[in-house]
Amino acid sequence: MEASYREQSPLGRPLTPDEVREVTHMARRLAAIVLTEPALNANYVRAKEYSFAWPKTKER
Repeated sequence: MEASYREQSPLGRPLTPDEVREVTHMARRLAAIVLTEPALNANYVRAKEYSFAWPKTKER
């Protein structure tokens, strides 16, 4: 039976401090996007309500 991918080190080495910092920053950015999703969705709905309805054009 093969070992799980979780039991193996993909890099074959520990992460460097710079890599740890970058992963932390990415996780924080993703969390911020998830947390702002309701506000972004509400803003989209409001913008959609006030948008201009362009008239349909004739196809050539």
